[in-house]
Amino acid sequence: MAYTATPAGAPVVIVMVTPLSEKGVEKCHKYWPDVGEKMSFSDGFKFPLTVECMASEYDKHGYYYSEMVLTNKTSAEAKTVHHIYYDRWEDFGRPNAVEPLRAISRRVARWSEALPIVHCSAGVGRTGTFITLDYLWRCKDFSDGEAVEKDTIEWIVGTLRAQRMMMVQSSAQYLFLYQAARMVYRERQQIESS
Repeated sequence: MAYTATPAGAPVVIVMVTPLSEKGVEKCHKYWPDVGEKMSFSDGFKFPLTVECMASEYDKHGYYYSEMVLTNKTSAEAKTVHHIYYDRWEDFGRPNAVEPLRAISRRVARWSEALPIVHCSAGVGRTGTFITLDYLWRCKDFSDGEAVEKDTIEWIVGTLRAQRMMMVQSSAQYLFLYQAARMVYRERQQIESS
């Protein structure tokens, strides 16, 4: 599982898989503006930035999508930011369904030149689970590399944990990954047999 740096002209893609607050506890600050609003960041930044939300929608699969423009106020250089916000996943838990995350993964794949930034509240449980799912769906063939000699989920999570400890935290998240892997495997068998 190798990633390369995002090309200079590529958009920024952010996938947020945590609600802003949960059981009365703030999990993440709302760091993006609403449609038509701007946010400026200049304290402590070498390059003062402005973020403007150009459009936002609620997708039928249960996540929010916003398109923003990030502008360096010094150079006037601008970049498109695609922000996906999925707020229906409790900490240490599993999503209620696979399809919303699959729809998010498909949307992220539209910007294949961008390396998505994925985060939750701690950056390990939900983040690791989503990255594992995204990799599972995008990988066309598990017959090459170490994945064939090991359990595919174990291999993906192990690779992630070599870069950041604790990726995928709970047994519920692991069970969810295995259920999704079974779906992917069955779908690929159907495609191959038809």
